[in-house]
Amino acid sequence: MLPHPLVRARVRAGKLEPTWLGAGTDATRSVAAALLDVYADAAKHGWRRAQVEAEVRDVASASRGRVIAMGLAHIIDDVTRWEAIAPVPPAELRAAAFTAARAEPSLALHPTVWGRRTALDVLDAVGATFGLSAAQASAALYADLPAEHVAIETASLDVDELLSAYDVALAQSVLAKSESVTVELTTPSVARVRALLRRARFHQLVWSAGRTPNGLQLQLDGPLSILARTTRYGQALARFFPSLLHASGWRAVARVRWRTGIVRFEVDANTGLRPRGPDTGAYKTRVHEALESRWAERQPEGWTMEEATLPLDLGGEEVVMPDYVFTHGDRAAALEIQGTWRPETVVRRLEMLRRHRQDHVVLAVSRKLSAQITGTAEPPPGVLPFGEVIAIPALLTKLDAVARPPQSR
Repeated sequence: MLPHPLVRARVRAGKLEPTWLGAGTDATRSVAAALLDVYADAAKHGWRRAQVEAEVRDVASASRGRVIAMGLAHIIDDVTRWEAIAPVPPAELRAAAFTAARAEPSLALHPTVWGRRTALDVLDAVGATFGLSAAQASAALYADLPAEHVAIETASLDVDELLSAYDVALAQSVLAKSESVTVELTTPSVARVRALLRRARFHQLVWSAGRTPNGLQLQLDGPLSILARTTRYGQALARFFPSLLHASGWRAVARVRWRTGIVRFEVDANTGLRPRGPDTGAYKTRVHEALESRWAERQPEGWTMEEATLPLDLGGEEVVMPDYVFTHGDRAAALEIQGTWRPETVVRRLEMLRRHRQDHVVLAVSRKLSAQITGTAEPPPGVLPFGEVIAIPALLTKLDAVARPPQSR
């Protein structure tokens, strides 16, 4: 994402229009190349961040588009690895230096005829205890401050990749200020739906899905509709967005709270935004990984576990994509893991599953959320509470209670 001051967009007739770079003008491409050279030199020669920032300011000041230049630099900085380089932990060195300084009656700024010790004398003595010279101790004293961090390596980007990453970051920054986002997918594959829903779950977004005449609609709550963790949720929504770019036909419409009020933001597959990196699908959360690992260790007798591949259509009202399908003989049950849903969303989901005869689905939710639904420690039917991990014995009990033959579902 880009910091809000670096977001270039204007509002026309209630619609927010970001200033996309696209392929970029000759001047923009020249600035992008210059910035890439700055960070490449920084990683090659181990420049401090303060030195890199000074070089970036020089490039930006020499260009007509200072905000664009600073935005491009922000993108490169995000893919640059910085480290605090010091022969000893700076915090330990500071503590020793300050302790030694306090033991002195007073310190002179410069050497005097009266023989008063200076800060350099203290660093010389303290540095010697760490095997350092005064100069080395001085350089290491604040090496852990961000401005003193050293560039170690930066991602290998070319100008086109940098401009593309800028436009994606621009869209992410707008979505981070949204109240709601509606995503429409045209004739998506099951694999694509599954990947997107798993991404939404992985980033702990509040979402619902439903079928449309031409595909699927995904409704996402924006960060400004959440009463708590607004910044964290906005970042999660922004991180989800690039996974949408791998779809072939998509459109996103957001209700955004902007500087001028509530505006509409639209972006689709024809905007020209490109994903960076391969389409690797959604990562599994720790809860999913722990469940698969524990299941493989225990191998419950008579039960098999597989990742679900087909969504469940709840009468056209909503789409459910279970995480796993469990089979025992001629009976099967499904598990959907949702740790951060709202209580009312879980209650509605349970009612819809029951009404559409899909009560073979178990919803795994956080123990705290389960207690909010019932007001007691006893979970409602069809709900499996869990803490950090899902307990296999409790899961088997729930699965055995809801598993049904295919014809009865």
